[in-house]
Amino acid sequence: MSAAIAILWIIVFIAYSLTILYLRSSLLVATGLYLLYLIVYTLIGTGPDWLMLLFWIIFLAIAIPLNIKELRRQWISRPLLDIFRKVMPEMSETEAAALEAGTVWWDGELFSGKPNWKKLLDT
Repeated sequence: MSAAIAILWIIVFIAYSLTILYLRSSLLVATGLYLLYLIVYTLIGTGPDWLMLLFWIIFLAIAIPLNIKELRRQWISRPLLDIFRKVMPEMSETEAAALEAGTVWWDGELFSGKPNWKKLLDT
């Protein structure tokens, strides 16, 4: 495989990934899109067979546990949550009072990353 073609495939993969992230695609849609990319690469890519096999193994090793809810909970979510609980400090009285006081109103909408401007402007 020539270096230029390999770099082109990498650039396309990065652009593809950034687009999927920007559009906030669901897990199932993102998995389908990566599957499509991998199929296209397998059919027209110029890499060696062992490399394509490696890509398929990596894809399946990531996609299967993420898309099967019970596997994701058992292998990913629970261990990460346990780690998170160990490193998080206890909630202070001030923080607890702030949470009990109510909603964050428009601040929460504004800092959500994708605010509903109509909702904000209507207030």
